[in-house]
Formats: sequence, structure tokens, C-alpha cells
Amino acid sequence: MSKKCIMDDSGNRVGNNIGSDFCAATSAHGFSHLSSSKSVVTKSVWIFVLMIATAGLSFHLYGLVSSYLEYNYFTSVTHQASEPLQVLCLPLP
Repeated sequence: MSKKCIMDDSGNRVGNNIGSDFCAATSAHGFSHLSSSKSVVTKSVWIFVLMIATAGLSFHLYGLVSSYLEYNYFTSVTHQASEPLQVLCLPLP
């Protein structure tokens, strides 16, 4: 089974290297090193580093979301009725 390449007007392949194009162009740390590395060992190391970073992100995000959802809040409205102020006005002589 052969792969068909889609070519644009200038003769460049389109759509075959979407993953490597993303890795080379993204600003997320580590992906550019993954796409530019030539050795299988360095690619494996970068994949491992990215997996550990994703696991750490997931763990931290889970902690934040669960802490947010467990936040107990109570709203209470109290009204304290006080006796009205009584003022005596004495007539002037």
C-alpha cells in the first residue's frame, strides 16, 4: 500500500508532517527538541521528559480542581433587632 502525497503549487508536500511541523513551531518547551533530535535515544529521553511533565501537570491540575470543588461556603444573613432609641424632650420654661 503506497501513501499518496498531496502537493501544493510550489511542489512542497502538504499534510504529511503535521506532527513534526507542530513540534517545530510550538512554543511549548521540549517539543522542538523532540522534533529536532536525530538519535533514537535522545528522542526517547525527550518523550520520557514530556510524559513526566504531562503527568505532573495532570496531578497538579487534579489537586487544584478537587480543592476548588471541596470548598465549603456558607452564606448567612442575620438581622439583630434593637430597641428604638427613646428621647425625652422636656419643655423649656
